[in-house]
Amino acid sequence: MLKSGVTLAVLFLSISFASFAAGQEYPLDVSVAVGPALSRSTSGNLTSQSATQTGVGLATVRVNFSRRSSAEFTYSRLRNTQKYDSPPFAYRIQDHVTEYTGSYIYRPFHWNRIRPFGLAGAGVLRFYPEYTGTTVNGIVVALPTATQTRATFVFGGGIDYRVTKRWGVRLQYRGFLHEVPDFRVNNLFTGATGLLSMPTLGVTFRF
Repeated sequence: MLKSGVTLAVLFLSISFASFAAGQEYPLDVSVAVGPALSRSTSGNLTSQSATQTGVGLATVRVNFSRRSSAEFTYSRLRNTQKYDSPPFAYRIQDHVTEYTGSYIYRPFHWNRIRPFGLAGAGVLRFYPEYTGTTVNGIVVALPTATQTRATFVFGGGIDYRVTKRWGVRLQYRGFLHEVPDFRVNNLFTGATGLLSMPTLGVTFRF
């Protein structure tokens, strides 16, 4: 299901960019932002999973097709600890999570300097375990973990506030639905769908 959704999203973005290349040129804008990264707890296969709360930094390039429609590509990175309780074992795996996504942006209206928007898209999250940061029942072990890539659906919305002609402020929420990683360790498989939430505040520059 996730892979099919990603394929459709990539096809949609490809068609959008083809139309953009064949038509008029519109401005680009870039943004950087920071905020918390919050993960929903999950369970399955007699294993419960959660992740520590942490911060995230992201960078975005947005291609504006018109006043209402845009396509956006985002890169973000965070570091947290994935926690798995599979009795009688408790696993703690420190990892880095990197986002590579593309989204369609729709702005229904604007009022003065304020422009609300909604977004939907897809991409991948890559989970990189830190081999020296893994414990089992509180004991540091050399657990044979592996980097994993998970397809993800992205959804959310926010507000752009124009400060000057080129500079602005962006407040947004982005949610990610993805299969919970197990780092290819049998005891860690849950088969559950996780939700990673990123409310962020950042600055934008248009050119």
